[in-house]
Amino acid sequence: MAPGALSSFPNINRVLNLIQDADKSKRRNAISIIKSEVDSKLAAKEAEDIETLLDILAPQLSHALSDTVESHREMIIEILMKLISEAECIEKLVPHLLPVLVRRVAEKESVEPAEELRFGYLTVLHNIVEKCKNNKSYSTEYMLILKSSVADSYPEVKKLAFLLLRILAIKLEQAFYVKSEDIIDPIVENITHQHSKIRQEAIKTIGVVMMNSPGKHVEKIIPPLTQRLFDPSPAVRKEVIDVVGSWLLNLTDRYSYHLRLIPLLLTGQQDEFYEIRELSRDLWHDVGIKFEKENEEQLKDKLDFPIAPPDFYPSYSRPNFALVII
Repeated sequence: MAPGALSSFPNINRVLNLIQDADKSKRRNAISIIKSEVDSKLAAKEAEDIETLLDILAPQLSHALSDTVESHREMIIEILMKLISEAECIEKLVPHLLPVLVRRVAEKESVEPAEELRFGYLTVLHNIVEKCKNNKSYSTEYMLILKSSVADSYPEVKKLAFLLLRILAIKLEQAFYVKSEDIIDPIVENITHQHSKIRQEAIKTIGVVMMNSPGKHVEKIIPPLTQRLFDPSPAVRKEVIDVVGSWLLNLTDRYSYHLRLIPLLLTGQQDEFYEIRELSRDLWHDVGIKFEKENEEQLKDKLDFPIAPPDFYPSYSRPNFALVII
């Protein structure tokens, strides 16, 4: 739809030209006019005009994220967030915006210096990922941005990057699988981060990533996970047990890692926190049940003719049969 379709914004072409003016006051004024127009459309719930406005503004707003004035970039992020949140379709925006986000987040020579704005860029990306209908086409750009973001010095950027990786591991499917190896080392480096919340998020994320990537890297991740079983934070230790249990239940080639992973899971049964001990016991029980179902034919005779527990056996419940076999 042509710009003239927005009858309430007849001077849109002039405003768009001013966004790139050499005079920063003119650029700021143009951005303010666009912000007011966007707010007006959103308040009036004019869905068609919101779509049209987003399509028209996409190239200029994307380019303006490289404006030399920090407050201008901040205003652009705010405008983009509002438009993306309300627009039904953002497919025309994404090809313009993603290359700019890559430059501002992942390219050293043009990286955004303000940590709050780097977080803002990632928040915009989060909204794109949730709304875009063609995420698989942008897997390369997504992974470039997130690889840099998990190494960011700002904890809030790291945490949001971890969340996005967990989301994309599911959404991108095979496209994530083939690109996931590049992201593993940057995540693992955060397992020893000084902030316990970052350590916890990194462990949770590596758990999901490994479920959606080639399993050959599990071996090198086990040592740093083992160290976190002695982490001072109970939340971190619990996350390790949760991830290890999930791998023992769901990794494609999990049997080949039994020897390395089972000791980690069983260590949780000696944790000082009751909740962690219970989680470890529950997961260990589930591992046995699944092993029994998957190997029912091989275990048939022993399952059909179980050996009774010895006399005077302690009063607590015995592990299920498959755990004895494992």
